[in-house]
Amino acid sequence: MKTCPYLKSCGGCQKLLYPYEKQLQQKQSDIEKLMAPYGKCAPILGMEEPYNYRNKAIATLANGYNMSAACGKESLRAAASSLSYTGSYWMSAVPLAACIACINKMKAIDLPKICLEKGTMRCDGLNAAAANNGFNLNVSGEPALFYLMLKDDDSLMLHQEWIAEVVKRGVYMTNHHNHFINAAL
Repeated sequence: MKTCPYLKSCGGCQKLLYPYEKQLQQKQSDIEKLMAPYGKCAPILGMEEPYNYRNKAIATLANGYNMSAACGKESLRAAASSLSYTGSYWMSAVPLAACIACINKMKAIDLPKICLEKGTMRCDGLNAAAANNGFNLNVSGEPALFYLMLKDDDSLMLHQEWIAEVVKRGVYMTNHHNHFINAAL
């Protein structure tokens, strides 16, 4: 089984101690338990290459009321309140109003479609640029939330040097974290 050399010190991928199929089964079980009162869950889809991709979901909620209000469903309050939350800024009316306004705007402009198109274009362009310069780039994850890693770079030093050079040239990228597409792009 493939493992990350930083597994024990990072803590970002706790399920890597288990084979990938078992990880998927556990995630499916967890989400089904959480959402059981509200309906069926679609199956979690695995990835062809599940490594070199980190995606954390941290919910910022206040006892469920804000998220259920933003979604327009009182029935979501119990599920939302069972998630951990950080910060107190979600507990006031202004962020909640901003959340609702953003959701309405995202629906109006079909933001998921835009992010998918821009992300796909960005990922394809990065792959092509890497190939044109003799590098083998692994772009994994959803195109709107992609993760980059130079293949054949076990030390990760070349990857870090590459990102540093990209940043020097004025393009904001980051080492070892997902990049995301948003409405501002």
